[in-house]
Amino acid sequence: MSDSLQGRRFGDLLVVGAVGSGKTIESWLCRCACSRYVPLSASDLQHSTNCGQCKAPDPRPTAADRRLKPDYPREYRTWLRYRKMGELCEAWAKSFEQFIADVGRAHPAGNASLRRIDPARPFSTLNGAAWLPPGHGQCTEMVAMGGRLVALRALCAEHGIDFRWANRQRSHRTAISGEGLLRLWKRHLVSPKKPSKKRPPRRP
Repeated sequence: MSDSLQGRRFGDLLVVGAVGSGKTIESWLCRCACSRYVPLSASDLQHSTNCGQCKAPDPRPTAADRRLKPDYPREYRTWLRYRKMGELCEAWAKSFEQFIADVGRAHPAGNASLRRIDPARPFSTLNGAAWLPPGHGQCTEMVAMGGRLVALRALCAEHGIDFRWANRQRSHRTAISGEGLLRLWKRHLVSPKKPSKKRPPRRP
C-alpha cells in the first residue's frame, strides 16, 4: 500500500492526515460520512468502509425530499451531489428539508456555490456553510469571521487592511481567520520597517 494515503477514500472513509511522531506513521486519521473521526492503520483501511459507529443514510431521497425538488432544483442537485460524496453533516445528509432550512435558497443569479470554512470537515452550520455570492468565485477570496464566511475585500475595506498584504498572508497561511488577519495587521502597523538598501548608481 502507498506510503501516502491522505486524500484517498475507502468507502465512506476519507483519509485526512497521518497520526504519528516524526517520520513514523502509526495510523491514519479518517473522516466518516457521519462526520466522526477515527484513527485506523493502513491494514485496517483495506477492510473498512466506515467508522463502525454510524448508520449511513438511505441512499434514496425520501418522499418529503423529492416533493421539495421542483421548488429548489439547483439546491437539490447540490445537496444530492455532496450527499453522495459524504460531504454533508449527518443532519443534512438525512434531510433535504433540514438542509434548506439551514442554508436557504441559492442566489437567483445562478452562479452561487456552496462553500465552507474548513474543507477537511463536512458542510454544516458549525463549519460556516453558506452560498458564496456572485462575484466571489474564488474560495481564497473568502475568510472565516465570527463563524461565518465573509468576502476578504469587504473585510479589508471595513478595517483599513491593505488587500494585497492580506492576500499574501492568505497564501502563506491558508487556514487563517479574519480575526487572525486583524491581529497580524495591527502587529504589522506597529512593527518597525526595515530600511531598504539603496543600490549604487550605475556607472556610465
